[in-house]
Amino acid sequence: MKSTPANIILGVSNIKAQFLAEIEFGMPSRKCKNYGICNINPIRSEELSQRKNKAKAVALITLYNAEHVEFDFAKAYLSSADHEKFFKKETFLVNEDYVFEQDEKIPSEFTVKKGSYKILESRTSIKVICRYPTFLENWLSDMKSLENE
Repeated sequence: MKSTPANIILGVSNIKAQFLAEIEFGMPSRKCKNYGICNINPIRSEELSQRKNKAKAVALITLYNAEHVEFDFAKAYLSSADHEKFFKKETFLVNEDYVFEQDEKIPSEFTVKKGSYKILESRTSIKVICRYPTFLENWLSDMKSLENE
């Protein structure tokens, strides 16, 4: 029997990049204070430790395209204080844009835009979905608004 890749079975074959990273919370312009993403540092799984650093977490980042990136934060690498501060209000707040520039480990660029993102929390992880309307979606929304006037 021929095997089928898991991403085809799950219907997520449009993944552009997926990588594990240490995420530092905060704003780059405020020396990593406040809310948002201050730094994304790609890591290998063997670099993980059980130590929970203040204002840092580990996430699996899935990049679908420039308008859709998801963060799956592992609760095992998130301090209870950071869980309370950054995820308890059912949204993840980003106070300023964060631009991830490609490097030798990850050949993709993306921007996490300023905004408030809904979170999906399970027993072991917290998912943050950053999805932005495309030009076409914005245009269709504008047309629908005009029809309703």
